[in-house]
Parts: sequence; structure tokens; C-alpha cells
Amino acid sequence: MGFSLGEYQDMFLEEADELLQELNQNLLKLEKNPSDDEIINNIFRAAHSLKSSAAFVGLTDLGDLAHKMENLLQGIRDKVMKVTPSIVDVLFQCFDVINDVIREVSSGNPPSKDFSSLVKKIESVGKAGSSQEEKEKEEASAPKKIQLSTNIIKDIRDGINNGLSCCEIAIKLDPDAAMKSLKVQLVLTNLEKIADILVTIPTIEEVSLPEFDNRVQIILLTSATVEELKKACEVDQVIRIDLRKIELVKKDNKVALKYHDQETLFEEKPQADIKIRDIEEDVISDEEEKDEIIIRSKDDKKTLQLRTVKVSVEKLDQLLNNVGELVIANSGFYKLYEEMRRLNIEKSIINEFKNRMEQMSRIAKDLQSGIMKTRMVPIGQVFSRFNRLVRDLAKEFDKKVVLEIKGEETELDKKVIDVIGEPLMHLIRNAVDHGVESVEERRQQKKPDIATITLNAYQGGNQIFVEVSDDGRGLDLKKIKAKAIERGLATPEMIANMDKEDIYNFIFTPGFSTSDVVTDISGRGVGMNVVQETVNELNGSVAIESEPGMGTRFILSFPLTLAIIPAIMVRVQRELYAIPLSDVIETIKILPEEITTIEGHEVINLRGEILSLIRLNNFVGIESGLKDNERMPVVIVGYGNRKIGIVVDLLEGKQEIVIKSLEQNYRTVPGLAGASILGDGSICLILDISSMINKVIMQQDTFSFREKQRVLAAKQASVEIVKTEAAIKEKATSQVTIDTKKENKIQVTIPEKEMPIKEDIVFKKEPVEEIVEVEEFKEETKPTQLKEEAVIEEQVKNVLEEFKTELKEKIKTTLDKEDEMYQKLGISDNDLARVQVLANVGITDAAESLSKIINRRVDLSIPDVSVLAIESIPQSFGDVDSVYLGVYMPIVGQINGTILFSLREDSGYELVDMLLGLPQGSTHSLTEDGESVLKEVTNIVGSAVVNAFADKIEMAIKPTVPSVVHDYMQSILDSILAFHTAENEYALVMDTEFFHQDDRVIGKLLIMPTTSSLVTIVERLRN
Repeated sequence: MGFSLGEYQDMFLEEADELLQELNQNLLKLEKNPSDDEIINNIFRAAHSLKSSAAFVGLTDLGDLAHKMENLLQGIRDKVMKVTPSIVDVLFQCFDVINDVIREVSSGNPPSKDFSSLVKKIESVGKAGSSQEEKEKEEASAPKKIQLSTNIIKDIRDGINNGLSCCEIAIKLDPDAAMKSLKVQLVLTNLEKIADILVTIPTIEEVSLPEFDNRVQIILLTSATVEELKKACEVDQVIRIDLRKIELVKKDNKVALKYHDQETLFEEKPQADIKIRDIEEDVISDEEEKDEIIIRSKDDKKTLQLRTVKVSVEKLDQLLNNVGELVIANSGFYKLYEEMRRLNIEKSIINEFKNRMEQMSRIAKDLQSGIMKTRMVPIGQVFSRFNRLVRDLAKEFDKKVVLEIKGEETELDKKVIDVIGEPLMHLIRNAVDHGVESVEERRQQKKPDIATITLNAYQGGNQIFVEVSDDGRGLDLKKIKAKAIERGLATPEMIANMDKEDIYNFIFTPGFSTSDVVTDISGRGVGMNVVQETVNELNGSVAIESEPGMGTRFILSFPLTLAIIPAIMVRVQRELYAIPLSDVIETIKILPEEITTIEGHEVINLRGEILSLIRLNNFVGIESGLKDNERMPVVIVGYGNRKIGIVVDLLEGKQEIVIKSLEQNYRTVPGLAGASILGDGSICLILDISSMINKVIMQQDTFSFREKQRVLAAKQASVEIVKTEAAIKEKATSQVTIDTKKENKIQVTIPEKEMPIKEDIVFKKEPVEEIVEVEEFKEETKPTQLKEEAVIEEQVKNVLEEFKTELKEKIKTTLDKEDEMYQKLGISDNDLARVQVLANVGITDAAESLSKIINRRVDLSIPDVSVLAIESIPQSFGDVDSVYLGVYMPIVGQINGTILFSLREDSGYELVDMLLGLPQGSTHSLTEDGESVLKEVTNIVGSAVVNAFADKIEMAIKPTVPSVVHDYMQSILDSILAFHTAENEYALVMDTEFFHQDDRVIGKLLIMPTTSSLVTIVERLRN
């Protein structure tokens, strides 16, 4: 049987944990504010409570240690000693030892710590602090040496020769004394009655000045006794009187003055100067008396104060489990209700049953919500533990680091709170050891000497996010790549095509470390693996953001509740599965022909994003119930910065489910987060989305975004080739000329216009005629008609091969140019993704503004964000030969560029009629009023987008006066591109369309920052 403190052990451990947290926080505060009496008193009270509690449960050694701490703190409270770094260090050591003892006891082990050396340290620093304080007091109270004039020295010598005594008296006034000059004057008046005063410093006039330090020195000749002198100086609020005698001595045939040792005649003893050992019992009794008073006060006011009861987590877990069973039972009533409706039971009975069922559902939800709230604990109590860790690590590595805490009031489930400390500890250790630079290195990089590590927590939807970030050197991609290749985790080819985020994820591999030195803090490659495993156990995820020289951010996300969750229910055949709603992004339906296979893995193009697919039936190992050519439901799910589509047979809908662990009775199953019992008693499995996504990533050779684009472009090209083949075969027969008399050759001419090219495969088409010649054929071997068909087929084959080659080369050239352009500008797909998100916000705001203007709902297309060469913008725009109304508005400030709101001529006239209140069809040409209307619309819509960017990147961007151009689109674009000079080779193009409710296009919005502004936007968004 393990060690136990008896029936009060749990109560003691709980109280000790709270006291240790309080002690830790106050010690950190004391280090920064050593003279703060309130902090000292708080530490004293915590030590006193620990001493009493430890003694009560029989931990006498621990009680004695806390008692020694209390004595030391009492000396500080009583101003016998000052707070020094050595005293703070000893107090921290006491905290660590007490913490270790509490851990041992909570683990069922007896305390094994030897406190003797620490007790000696406490006594040593106590004595040193006390003697230092006394020394400082003596030095402070010692009179300053007075420079005496020759005449004064002569008077002293004459007085001594005449039998008088020469003395120096120093008095000290209470700093809070009123009318100090009057007090000094009274002393002087009393002394003048029994002595001849030679010198007074400061003079009576100087006593009234602000710089007076409450001390007065007086040199006099007298025949009075020491007692009479003392009595003369004893004026109200004189708190100290010192006296030293002055004699004449002969030295080297010269007469000199000799000062004897100072004698304190009087000092007002404050209560603080009583020795500690004389008041220990008084302190204890005082504290006990205070406790008694507090308890009595609480009893007197118990009707006014909120009473609390401490409940063990196990009891809450049991209660929550019972509520979960209630949720399951309640869902069974819904099924029963549907069955009653199917059987056509009397309507009044069904309605009554429904009302009672809904009432029980509300009660169950209120119970669930209430219990979940009791389990929620502020994350600040975890965050606060790391102030000490950062302090100690910074001291050990000789770095200057400050911990900044945000969102400490954010609440998390107690289960998460209990285990989140360890992963956060590893992240903070790595940040201080590897992430933060030395002071010298930071100065070289123009950074502040003091590095900042930030802990932040916030809620987003049904998720709680916890961030650990630093402003250090960032993750070293080169080292991570090299180590991954060295350990065989990836090949150089795979690394070359991986996204930055995928490369970062290597650091979570067990034993993975880029550190050249292994310390007792980090470098073994264990900590980051612990982080990921702990987060995964809580159904959470970890994302990484890092920029060289700027720092690194780890984003941990957890579900708001761990017991009862909303889920999307899906089927494969008759089997039911649950996907946590927090992981679901959207649901779509696709046709089989929309799926593309890349290296044996299925992907789809979802609004320009390449998305991997996983078929749930393959994942769970059963046949799919989908029919050929049937639209397939796909659930788009996300984990971290990764998304995949899960193909299912059927979407059942949303339902609240209770998570039951599989590990308690079975082993851990990859891909499954648990199971749930439904209302009808059936069991459904809950999918682990993070595990499924990781499996997809591990199974496939990772392709970069551009590589996937190449494959998809090639597929689109193959579709066009099929169309071309059909067109060639249709035209070939009529355009074949057979001339056996000339050169025994056949000539096939295929005009370029007969070869359809898909518009969104962008490359410049040169007008050509494909002329293919076929070698002489032997007429005598086959009938002429068959020979002609064979020749035609051969000709078609050759033309298609050349067409395929040309098409692929042009696609490759186009994509290579894009790669070169991205590299030249120093931007990546991730940068464009950030711009895309911001564009979505701005365009949505613009659509809302436009809706208010025209008083009808306006829909919008998802903005297409791309980087284009200036000369290719007209080509990408599309319909350049139609007449448009274009309103362009230059933007200036820290970001420069152009906004274009363009409308087809008929749509523009319709919008003018709408805004001017005219009958539709009234406007046939653009008037001055019409121009004003279009300018105002563009100003409002454009400003909405500009404001979204200005707010996010925190830069000044100002739209200027709009201008209207009524012309062909090519001419309108030429007018805009005139603002983009030769040195601005590229522009960031954000292109969207606005629609009426009837799906007619209102207009097209084009936003084009200049090249330099583009780079600025990207850099600001990275930060």
C-alpha cells in the first residue's frame, strides 16, 4: 500500500497546490518589485498557511522548512533586512523543494528530501541580510565629516585648555515631522543654556529647504554631563541622538583634533527592530487571531456571501457520463416519435409526446451546458506557471527573455488543463534554447535586447486555440530538410516538392532534432513528439508558422468539449460513421469524371484548390454502395493547414453524440477517435480526421501545388485533344488530296481554326497550317478507298502527335514562367493564400455595400487572386473587344495601384436607371449624372476593399477621385496600365464579379497593386 497522510490528504494536496501557485507568482513579482510590502505579506501568508497545513497532516520537516521561510520573510517585513537576489533565489529553492515533496506525496511516496542544507542557506542569507541592513543603517546614520575653519579650531583648543569638553552632537528628525525648523530651533535653544555652540550644519535657515535630510550636526563646548546634553536634545519627533567627543592631541609637534567613537545617546525603537525570535509566537498568534476573526466575520455574513463547494473531478466525470446517457436516451425518443407518426397514432397523443420530448431535450441540454461550465477552468492558471520557467531558462542560457501572457481568462476543459502543461513546457523550452537569439545576435539584427515569448489563448467557434510564439530566429528549413534526408524520412526529390508546412512537420518525428548540442533542456528530439502525441490524444491539432529572423508560432487547437459533440453522420452501405462537426469545412457532391488521378491518388479541383480524396469505404474496408455515374457526396474536412475530401455513400445529417473511448476495452485503432451509442441502441464509429489526413500524406509522394496544376492542365489538354481528333477526322476526308502521278505522296491540310483550344489554357497561338506528308503507298496492295482511309488515319495520328507535343510544351512554358515570376518576386502560394483570405473579406464588404446602394441582394464570385505580367492582363481579362463602362480609381499612400469597376454597357445603363430612379431602359448614353452615379458606386465598393487591406496590414491606403472611361475593354485596360510603368513588371490581380438575384452580371471588380506594393502587402501579411 502506498504512502498516505490519512483522510485529510486530498484536502491538504489541493490547498498546497493553490498555495504553491500563489507563492510562485508572488516570488516572480517580488524579484521585480523587492520593496513592495503587499507582495512580501502575500508570500508570508502563503508560507504561514503551508507551515500550518503541513504540521497538521504530519509533514513536520516540511512544516519546519516553511517556518524558516516565515522567519526570513518576517525579517523583511520588519525592515531588519532587505530583499536581495540571494534571498529571492533561496525562496525559489524552498518553493522547488516544497513542490517536489507535494508531488511525492500525491504519487503515494513518502518525502525523500533532505532539508538540512537548505535550512542552513536560509539562516545564512538571513544573517547576511540582517548584518548588511545594520551596516547600511550605521553608515547612513554616521555624521558627515565637518570641515572646520582655523578660527573654530582655535576656539576648540582654547576651550579645551580652559577645562571645557568639546562634543559633536548629531540629531535626526522624524521624516514626517511638521515644522522641522522649529524642532531644530528648540534643540539649539536648550543647548545654548548649557553650552557654547560653535557650528551648526545645516544652518537654521537651511533646515526649511526641501533638500534637508532630517539630520543636524552641532559642535559645541560645554561643561555639562552627557545626560544633560541628551535631555537638552530630547525634543518631540527627534528620533535619534548621537554624540562623539573631540580632543586635542599632539602629533609630530603639531596639534590635531581627534574624534572618539560615536555613542548613540537615544534612538526611538520602532516595532520593526524587535528581534525575530522575540516575536515569532506573537506573529503566530496574530495570524491565528486574524484567521479567527475572518471565520467569525464569514459566519456573521454567511447570508450575504457566495458559498462554494469543492467537488472532485471524478464526480463531475460521472455526472457528465450520466448526462451523456440522457442525451442518448433522448435521441431514442426522436426515433420513437418518427415511428409513431408513421403508424398514424392519434395526433393529440403525438403532439403531447413531442412537447414532452422537446422539454426533456431542453433539460438535458441545460444539464450538459451547466456541467460543462463547472469543468471549465481558466487557462491562466497554467500560463502563470511558465513565468518561473522562462526566468530560470533565460538565466541559465544568459539571455534576456520576457514572457507575455494574453487571453488567460479563456476557459478550457479541466481534462485539457491537466495535460496541456507538458506540451507547453516543451515548446517554451525550445523557444528559449533554440528560438531566441543571444543579446549580441539580436543587436546585430537590430532587434530589442529583450526577446518576447507570447502565450495566447482564444476561442474560435467550437475550438479553443492556444498559441506559443517567439520573436527569435525562426525554424531553419535547410537544417530540417537535411536532417529529414539524413534520417531517411524523405528523399531529396520529395523534399523539393514539399510545402513549407509539410517540412515543418518533420520536427514532430520521434528523435528528430536539428540541434548540434544536447543539453538537459532540449536537443534529444523528444519534446516535440510529446507535444503532438498529447494534442492528438485530446482530439486537437498543431499548426506551425515561421519566418526566418521573425520568429515561430505554434498554434494548438482543442475542441471546446471532450464528451458530447455535434457531428455529421455519414453512411457507407448500411454502416453509420460520425465526423466531428468541428473538423468539417463543407459538403459537396461531385461526378466521377471530376476526379483526377495523380500518381495513383485521387484529387479534385475545388474552386482552384487541388484537394486529395479518400474513399471512406476503402478506409474501413467495405464495398461502396454508390452506382456508376452517380453524384458522390464528399465531406471536406480540415486539420491544421491541411484539407481532404472524404467520399461517402450518403449524408445522414447533424446529430449530437457522446464520445466513448475505445482504448479502455480495445486497443487504439488508427483513424478512429472513439465510438458512440445512438438512440436506437446502435453503435457508430467516430472518425479521427487528423489521423486520416496524416495517412493520406504518408501514403502519397507529396506534390507541390504547381506540380498538381501541371497534371490537371495536362488532363484539360487531353480533353481538347479528343475534341481536336474528332474535328480532324470530320474534316480530313474532304481536305485530302491524293496525287499518285506527281510524287506518289498524299498531302493533308488542316486549318488551325479547326483545332479547338480551351480558353483557360493560356498561351499565345500563332496561325499555322499543319502540313503532313505520307510516304508513297502501293496502290496494287489494297483497293483505293481502303488505302485512302489508311492514309487519312495515319495523317490524323501524326497531326495529333504534333498537336499534343506543342500543347504540352506551351503549358509547360506558361507554368515555368509563373514559377520564375514567383521566384523573382519572392512570394509563394502561401503568400497568395493569405491575400486570398483578405480579398474574400474585402470583396464581401464591397458586396454588402453594393446591396445597400441598389436595395437588392448582390451575390459575388470567389475572388480569383493571381500574379500576372502587366502585358498579359488584357488577355486574362477575356472579352476585350466589347464595349464597357469602366470606372478606375487610383489608390495612393503606402500602397499604390488601381481599382477598376467595369460594367458591360447594357448593365451599366441598367444600374444608372436603378440608382437615379428612372424606368428601366431610359438610359442609352452616359450623362453627367450617370457618370456621377458610377463614380460614387466605385468609390463605395473600392473603399470597402481598400479598408479591409489597410486595417489588416496597418498601413495608410487612400482611394483618389474616380474617372469614367466608356470604350472597348482593351482601351479601358490600356488606360489603367498606363499607371503601371515599365519598372512595374507585375501586378497582383484580384478579380471578382457581382451578380443580381437573377444571376445577371452587374459588374467586374479588378484590384491591381503595383509590383512594389505587392511585395509590401505580402511581407506585412507574413507578419
